[in-house]
Amino acid sequence: MIVGKSPQRRFYFDKIYNIMSNFSNYIKDTAAEMKQVTWPTQKQAFLYTLLVLAISVFVSLFLGAFDYIFNLGIDAIISRL
Repeated sequence: MIVGKSPQRRFYFDKIYNIMSNFSNYIKDTAAEMKQVTWPTQKQAFLYTLLVLAISVFVSLFLGAFDYIFNLGIDAIISRL
C-alpha cells in the first residue's frame, strides 16, 4: 500500500488544500478591497469622534433622567404600601 494514496488520506489533504486555498483567496480579496477604501482625513476623524462623544453623553443623560424619574415613581408606590 502506498502512503498518501488511500481515500482517507487523499480526502484529508484535499480538505487542507481547500482550506488554505480559501484562506489565501480571502487575504488577496481583503487586500484588494482595502486599496479601494476612502479613509477619512484627520479633521473628519476628529469631528466624527466629537459627534460620537456628544451623542453618547446625550443618550446617557437621557437614560439617566428616565431612570431617575422611574426610580422616584417606584419609591412613591412602595412608600404608599
